Amino acid sequence: MRLFICFFICFSLNTVSGQKTYQNNAFGISLTIPAGWVESVQKGFDGKSKLSFEERTDLLKKEGSIYLASFNQPLRLSPGAKIQINAVYKPEKDFEAFKQQAIISAEKLKNILNNFEFVQEPREITIAGQKSIYFTFNYTMVVNGREMYLRNRTYGVPNQNFLLHISMVDSPDEDCTELFEKFISGLIINEY
Repeated sequence: MRLFICFFICFSLNTVSGQKTYQNNAFGISLTIPAGWVESVQKGFDGKSKLSFEERTDLLKKEGSIYLASFNQPLRLSPGAKIQINAVYKPEKDFEAFKQQAIISAEKLKNILNNFEFVQEPREITIAGQKSIYFTFNYTMVVNGREMYLRNRTYGVPNQNFLLHISMVDSPDEDCTELFEKFISGLIINEY
């Protein structure tokens, strides 16, 4: 009976929190996946094994950008809220050069996305102890013949020779601001 009660309590605590940890050893990151969210069916780069600095540099130079993972709420008919993480090669050595490149890239989105508007212009913030770039924008896209109004929060977190590009999308009907802020504050970057 005690074993059953112990199991029930442990199961209940795990179910209540419902949170899992995503870890990528190749890029030295970990973070908590929001409760009730799942990793996308499209599997990202298998980060179970640690990569040396040189191996990671070669891979990033070759690929440019590497899809690591994305998370969403299951059983959604609309795009719904989504979080996507990519590792991007970053040749810039100092933060100011990176920052200027990030601002230029953000401005180019105006020519790519429909009804693009900045909610928050690119600015410097600190994430996981790293100087980073953050901006938010609204845009529209057509999904299943219906125009969707979406909001994107983009974070650029430089680390050594790569940038973590974290994109978080929601809509006015599904405001995930609080959840996204908790997600980004839980990012851990391990040094090599």
